[in-house]
Amino acid sequence: MVEDEVFRVDIFYTQAGASEMMNVFHGRAAETASDASYATAIEDWVTTNWYTIWTDMAYEGAEIVRAKAVVLEPDSFVTARALFDNGQTGLVGAIVGQPNAAAVSAGLTLPTLRPGSRGRKFVPGLPLAEIDDGIISPAMVAVMGDLVLELITVQDFGAAVWRWGIQSTIDFAWLNFVSGIIDDIPDYQRRRRPDVGS
Repeated sequence: MVEDEVFRVDIFYTQAGASEMMNVFHGRAAETASDASYATAIEDWVTTNWYTIWTDMAYEGAEIVRAKAVVLEPDSFVTARALFDNGQTGLVGAIVGQPNAAAVSAGLTLPTLRPGSRGRKFVPGLPLAEIDDGIISPAMVAVMGDLVLELITVQDFGAAVWRWGIQSTIDFAWLNFVSGIIDDIPDYQRRRRPDVGS
């Protein structure tokens, strides 16, 4: 990958009673390095950085089952080439208990420096016991804060270095995530709208 190339990462999850769930991330290379270096680094990020935080807010029956990454064509959302597409095993939630309904998720909003341009993440796997009277517990909100920090931090894996953000659908400008807003009201993933209660 060359500096400023944009890539997409998809993480797929399952849990009892649910169809497959997915998070989509976009990153932009900050250094030029081989595709193999980026593929290894991005998969390490999924299985180490993201998973290590996510597992602390996910019930034991939720699992990351697959991850894939592709490089996008310049000024486009079309795939230029694949980096990897691998099944994952053993990446399960750490909290003993019962699941929420599959579409009930933790909502993160990730603003950029451009007003009105932001990313949204709906993080699956919240345990039933961690939502009380329609509010996510303080312990889970703290973990959500760790996820935000992960997404606004420069990812430096030696040769492969990148930032998470969004690519504008209007002018394809790259916009880094610069902060995060944590919603303690559970989101229903299909609505894709902030401040929707469970």
